[in-house]
Amino acid sequence: MNSDVVLRDDSFKKAIDHFKKNKKLFAVGFSQIEKDGKIVGANTCYFKNGFINHSHKKISDKKIEKIFWAEGGASIFRRDLFLKLGSLDELFNPFYWEDIDLSYRAWKSGYQVIFDPNILVEHHHESTIGKYFQQQKILRTAFRNQLYFHWKNLTDKEFLIKHLINLPKQIFRPGFFDALLNLPKILKLRKKVTKLFKKTDKEIINQFNYD
Repeated sequence: MNSDVVLRDDSFKKAIDHFKKNKKLFAVGFSQIEKDGKIVGANTCYFKNGFINHSHKKISDKKIEKIFWAEGGASIFRRDLFLKLGSLDELFNPFYWEDIDLSYRAWKSGYQVIFDPNILVEHHHESTIGKYFQQQKILRTAFRNQLYFHWKNLTDKEFLIKHLINLPKQIFRPGFFDALLNLPKILKLRKKVTKLFKKTDKEIINQFNYD
């Protein structure tokens, strides 16, 4: 859990039953109460303009469902798979996209990620990051890491071509050249992680688009 997450009860123990029933389950995401009382935690994804994008998803009351990624600050992971997949990548230090990267690698390696709305914690998003980093730094790091994610994980030819076609439009965005400087390191990591992949990008994205 993140340092700004507070357990309200022991409902997180319910996640153990999910792991026992499903050996392919990689992670379980929790419901999170924001500062304004809004409950979040479910998410989805879509491919547009050469990029995989993510967004919040309306929480269906009591419905356990698959999600794009388990938010690292409020979720639980199967330890053996966490280690097998290489855990959280320090490439994304200090924040953002590291949990999306991990969950995506899990999906592409044949595992699953779900959301349980019955597990509830308090989480005031960005209260810690915003305290220590200026907004410009946050935005620059977020886009840099988004590029890391794509260059490391995209394998479908169609997706890669669309991504490359759209890249020139992004060169003036803060963080682009930060990512470009690390391209050799990213390609080395890419060679390592893709060995575990069993599913295509389209297979992963489509299962959310068809919901």
